[in-house]
Amino acid sequence: MQTLDEQTEAHPEEVNLESIGNMGWLRAVGIFLGFILLWRASGILEYAPHASIWFPPAGWSLAAFLVFGVRALFPIAAAILITTMWSNAMYGVQMGLLELLIYWLIFVFCHCLPYGLGAALLRQFVRFGVVRQLPAMIMAFLALGVLTSLLASFLGTQVVLLSSAVNIMDVYTIWLARWIGDMTGVMVLTPIFMALMLWKQPVIGSLLRTLRLGAEPSPLYHFGLKVTILISCAYFCILANWWFEHRDVAFAVFFLIIPQMWIAYTENPLRAAASLGLFSFSLAIGISVFDLGESAIIYQFAITVIASSVYFGVAVPVLLAQNQQLQYQAQTDYLTGLSNRRHFMESAEEETLRARQYGYPLTLAMMNIEHFTRINDTYGYEIGDRVLLAVSQSVAEQLRPADLFARFGGDEFFVLMAGVSRLSAHRILDRARESMRYIVVEGVDEPIAARFVIVQLEPEQSIDEAIQIASREMLNAPRSGLNGKD
Repeated sequence: MQTLDEQTEAHPEEVNLESIGNMGWLRAVGIFLGFILLWRASGILEYAPHASIWFPPAGWSLAAFLVFGVRALFPIAAAILITTMWSNAMYGVQMGLLELLIYWLIFVFCHCLPYGLGAALLRQFVRFGVVRQLPAMIMAFLALGVLTSLLASFLGTQVVLLSSAVNIMDVYTIWLARWIGDMTGVMVLTPIFMALMLWKQPVIGSLLRTLRLGAEPSPLYHFGLKVTILISCAYFCILANWWFEHRDVAFAVFFLIIPQMWIAYTENPLRAAASLGLFSFSLAIGISVFDLGESAIIYQFAITVIASSVYFGVAVPVLLAQNQQLQYQAQTDYLTGLSNRRHFMESAEEETLRARQYGYPLTLAMMNIEHFTRINDTYGYEIGDRVLLAVSQSVAEQLRPADLFARFGGDEFFVLMAGVSRLSAHRILDRARESMRYIVVEGVDEPIAARFVIVQLEPEQSIDEAIQIASREMLNAPRSGLNGKD
């Protein structure tokens, strides 16, 4: 049976969220302690009873369920027991042991059901290929983040009501702030917490490659400077809000999407997520220190909007890279790296129209490798591929950068030279033919040579007609020669 390390090395493209759920006792303790510490941190940042500027335990729980699946339930449930007793002590709620246990089980259900269900859905989406690429995964994550936090906040307020910690009128005034706080914790912190939980696990490298998140980061001091600018702008907004004592001033925080997107476009995705976490934490501290509770919901909405924009901003370079790769694959011969037949024909047709319009010469050359079928039969296809690669590289070195060089298939190559007469093409390809004398392919004990045919296109001649002429002439071309030149 293969270990996780062996599976990752052997089949990196098959690694998904179903294969990363190994939890030892040490990680379980980490989940337990992390939840309690984050819950206490959110309590410090409360701006209204049971309503925090953000609620990190929401992001922690969703990350734990995403990484470890149902195994995360037990440490989270244990942590909720501790926080339940702590919360009752903070708000002066008196409960008997049985009542406490019932209240604890209800809260475990109300907290773990939304985040566990959301994580399970996302895991299944990935498992069954509903979402494969990063943009689709981001969209699914954001949608589930909104819905799971909404359900968790609604159920949580009902539990708070049952505990008599607040009256029914207060519930309907805090549920929106509670939802936005939960949603902020989910959207901003879940990716960071997942990275922490997967730290030093071999699967994370494969996961990053699968999602194309392995971009090289800039120097650390560049990143630090950008984050410093971002946080300075955030505190400028907070100070302005505090100084002018007007709630509408807080809307200036939405402009911070500009420096945050600057980071998202110029740093790798993990650093973009880290900068988002630092930015959000700085805002939360500033709101608490300057007592801006009346404007808190504006800052919460700003954080969620900026977070969503950053995630889509991270997806844009990935989409561009994927499109470039698809374009390269569609236009390039997989073995030699030259243009393939389709790209050659499309480009040649455009070049033919330009040559006809501006009146410059256009010359087509066809090349076949001598005795290539015998080389394949004698030495094998692997050696034949090496010969193709060596010949294509040797000829390409003699051509101009503007020349269009393509492999049509087998040992059949074409070159289109714009602004070059037949005589000039002869001289260029003579050099290419001579360069083959120095080709050495390991395992081949005979010289490598090729035949060339040159056709200069007439003004009204199409590229298809020129190729047909070159193919007919190739049948009568001399061996190791160039249209009658030995």
